[in-house]
Amino acid sequence: MDCHKRKGNKKYNKYNRIGIDLDGVVANFTSYTLPMLNKMYNVNLKREDITHYNYEKILKISKDEIGKFWEEVKNKQVFRYLKPIKGALKSLSLLSDKEIYFFSMRPEYYKDDTIAWLKDNNIDYCKLHVGQEDKSIAVLEEKIDIFIEDNLLQAIMVSEVGIKTLLFNQPWNHYDKELPPLCKRVYNWDEIIKIICDS
Repeated sequence: MDCHKRKGNKKYNKYNRIGIDLDGVVANFTSYTLPMLNKMYNVNLKREDITHYNYEKILKISKDEIGKFWEEVKNKQVFRYLKPIKGALKSLSLLSDKEIYFFSMRPEYYKDDTIAWLKDNNIDYCKLHVGQEDKSIAVLEEKIDIFIEDNLLQAIMVSEVGIKTLLFNQPWNHYDKELPPLCKRVYNWDEIIKIICDS
């Protein structure tokens, strides 16, 4: 999707090209996958127990063992059926005069499901990037004004290349890393909208 529709009513402020991560910011990956994880590994984890991005570290199992879980995620087309994060859809509609770019670490083979999910949820956007191991590179290329991310390390990397970054608060982004000056923790989409629209 291109951005030719986004013209005329754009209110000028310093945040017009907005970069957004998907999982943990717009799409609620954990609510769908946590029951799968608990059933497959016979555990009883709650959302607040997911304190790391790598599930194998939480479960203390090998990468080969967690590979079975990711295979199940792929087979069930999980990324096609995720529920949105609270407030995300309403907030994105409020940003309809902005240029929205999505950046995800999802592998390339999830791109079709991701596009379908965005369409199903009536989310308008300019471009989707998938398979981003270092989002700071693509974010710079797209000349993004502000970036929203739940992955602590990605948020730090993006902010360190000079882009204002909002770290969407989640249980898995609290491990011991100090936030750089251009990185701010936010707790909900109302806070994000206020920062973007009041700038």
